[in-house]
Amino acid sequence: MGWLWMLVTVLGVVLLGAAILYAFRANKSAPPRNVAVAEEGAREVRDELAEDQARRGE
Repeated sequence: MGWLWMLVTVLGVVLLGAAILYAFRANKSAPPRNVAVAEEGAREVRDELAEDQARRGE
């Protein structure tokens, strides 16, 4: 029965690694338009944070 738990554990690690690799590759090939929209959103958030800090005098 101990061999079964070892098999399940090893297969779980392999499947988790495969899922992480798949997700990494799927997200890496995002269309340029999606990347541009995400970058613009991040830029807006950074600008808002900078404005808030300037208003508070930090």
